[in-house]
Amino acid sequence: MNAAFALSLLAIASAAAAQAPDKEVRLGSRLPVKIDKRAQDAAQVREVHQRFGECVVKKHYPEAIAYLLNHPTVDEDDREGRKLVRKLADGACLVAAADIGPGGVVMTLPDDTMRYALSDTLVRREFAAAPLTDLDRVVRLAHPSLDPAEFEPKPGKKLSQKELAELAANRGKEQARIYLSQFGECVVRVDPVKSHALLMAPVNSPAESAAFAALKPRLGECVVEGRTLELNKTIVRGTVAYGYYRLAKAPRSAAPLAPGTPQ
Repeated sequence: MNAAFALSLLAIASAAAAQAPDKEVRLGSRLPVKIDKRAQDAAQVREVHQRFGECVVKKHYPEAIAYLLNHPTVDEDDREGRKLVRKLADGACLVAAADIGPGGVVMTLPDDTMRYALSDTLVRREFAAAPLTDLDRVVRLAHPSLDPAEFEPKPGKKLSQKELAELAANRGKEQARIYLSQFGECVVRVDPVKSHALLMAPVNSPAESAAFAALKPRLGECVVEGRTLELNKTIVRGTVAYGYYRLAKAPRSAAPLAPGTPQ
C-alpha cells in the first residue's frame, strides 16, 4: 500500500514529550499569556524530532540521502526502502534525543515525521550558505500517487461498515500526504528566501517565529482551491524542508524552462 511508514520507537522520555504533533496549537492561533501546557508539550516534541534527525544524519548520512531522494513512498514491495527505514529508525538516536528523564514510553514518529526531521537536518548541513536561486531550471518534482484500488474491497470480499470506513480514512490520509508533499515544493518555489530563513532558524526560537510570520502570507498561494489543510509548525517546516532538499538536489537544465513547462 502506498502509505507513509509509521514508526514507533521505545524511548526514554516523559509522557508530555510523547504527545503527537497533531496536538500542537495550530499555526496562527493566539496563545494565552500564561503558559499553555499543550503548546509547551508540542515544543518539546519538536525539539526531540530535531535532535533525532541530527543524530540519524550523523550516523547514517548516505542512507538518509538515499531514503529522501529515492524513496518518496515506501510500500511493502520496496525492499530497499524498507531496509533503509529500519536502519534510519535508530532507537539509540531517539533515546538520546528524548533525554528528558526516566520512565520508558513509546514515542511515535507518525506519517512523514522522520522524513521531515532528516530533511531539516540535511538542508542546514548542506545548504546553509545561501537560499536557492535557480529553481526556474528545475522541473516539477515527482510526488507519490494514489492508487484507488488499494483503498477498495478486494474482488469477491465483502467488508463491514467499519472496515469500509477504515479504507476511506486511509485513502484520505494518503491523499493528504500527497497534497502536503506538493504543498511543500510549491512553498519553496514561491519564496525560496523565506523558506531558507525558516529552515535556518532553531526550532522554537524567536527567529523561527519571525520566519513563520514572514512566510505565512505566501502559504495561501499554494493551497489548491477546494482542498483544505490543517497546518501546524511541525508540518509546515517539515514539508518545506523536504521540498527544499529535493529541489536543491534535483538536476538543473542548462537554461530556464520555457513558459508553460511544469515547474
